[in-house]
Amino acid sequence: MAFTPTFLTAALGLLGATLTPYMFFWQTTEEIEAHHKVEDLPHQNLDVAVGMLYANLVFYFIILVAGVVFYGKGVRIETVADAAASLRPLAGPNAGLLFALGILASGILSIPVMAACSAYGLAELFGWVGGLDKKVWQARGFYLLLTGALGVGAAIALLHISPVDLLFWSQVINGFLLPPLFVVLLLLCNDPRILRAHTNGLASNLVGGGTVLVTGALAILTLRQLIGGH
Repeated sequence: MAFTPTFLTAALGLLGATLTPYMFFWQTTEEIEAHHKVEDLPHQNLDVAVGMLYANLVFYFIILVAGVVFYGKGVRIETVADAAASLRPLAGPNAGLLFALGILASGILSIPVMAACSAYGLAELFGWVGGLDKKVWQARGFYLLLTGALGVGAAIALLHISPVDLLFWSQVINGFLLPPLFVVLLLLCNDPRILRAHTNGLASNLVGGGTVLVTGALAILTLRQLIGGH
């Protein structure tokens, strides 16, 4: 294992894709809009644990299949069609169709989430009323941002900008954003003025602090390698 700029950048992007900062906005906002109570915390903890376990299991097998199919074979993935080649051992000539169905299904789930997260974040920044539980006339700015985010995505597709490059570098940027976001999250989760008797326990703080150290160290090392070029 060589700690080259490519390796470190990919590792940071992997963390950015796993611990996605946009989920901080999406998950917390949706929980607020669902009007959950403190009594619902055990159920919410189980829901999050099962969801994260399932997501990372799927994630692991995606990495495993890609490694077996592409590693050491000189394959460069620049388009979605290139990525579809990973399914040829399973689907043969129908690999493109199967991959397209997967992209369609994931897009139906992820596009509204990503667009809404952008709208949530910017609406908070501008101090605008926002939320999918609001009517259009109650949160005009929020829905304008939501429409704009979808429009930017459509423009990227029409301009034939490589979605593979965008996906990769967006996750790398997410990786750089993780340490400061985690610090803010830890500060909020340990503030009794906000959470009263429900602040973080020792185990949560140890895991959170360790995550800050790991992501921060990786971000600094990656930036150093990218700038130094070695």
